[in-house]
Amino acid sequence: MMAQSDPMQGAPASYCHSLSPDLAPANAIAVNLAAGSVRRMLGALGTLVVGLGLAMVVAFVVTAGLQALGVLGSGVAAVSGQLTAYVTALAPVTFAVAIVAGVVAMIAFVTEQGTTAVGVAISVTTIPAAAYAGVALASGDARGVAAALVVLAVNVVCLVLAQVTTLAVLRTWKKRRDQRGSEQK
Repeated sequence: MMAQSDPMQGAPASYCHSLSPDLAPANAIAVNLAAGSVRRMLGALGTLVVGLGLAMVVAFVVTAGLQALGVLGSGVAAVSGQLTAYVTALAPVTFAVAIVAGVVAMIAFVTEQGTTAVGVAISVTTIPAAAYAGVALASGDARGVAAALVVLAVNVVCLVLAQVTTLAVLRTWKKRRDQRGSEQK
């Protein structure tokens, strides 16, 4: 939940906590974008970039360490294949997963019904691509790094746009519901 904010009223968010490392910054980006608070939105974006950058660094260090120990072969062949295709190539499912995750995240945030599954849904759209960028970097695969960063950027943009749109729809729905309620009294 974000401190000192009501996303349904358009109040900017100063900080928040959640069940995943990227859900809180993504929610804060969306709420502050919708509220027109550019400074706070940029702060939340910075937090997200630092968090995803940390995921890349950890993946790089682990991969480089495993390569140095001879546990993982060097080069792209050791880290590519079907298991990594979804974080290096855009496909319709890339957009769909990020959009659905954004909708679910904002509904969970506004209704204060967040669960671990919501955090996992957000992390599925960001952490694998960020981590793969680190793995590809450690393996000397510049194309893999670039591809993963493109997928990551698309996921974040789709996620946040879906959150902003969902928030706008929820606000409109609430306003109409409140108007109907006041007309009935």
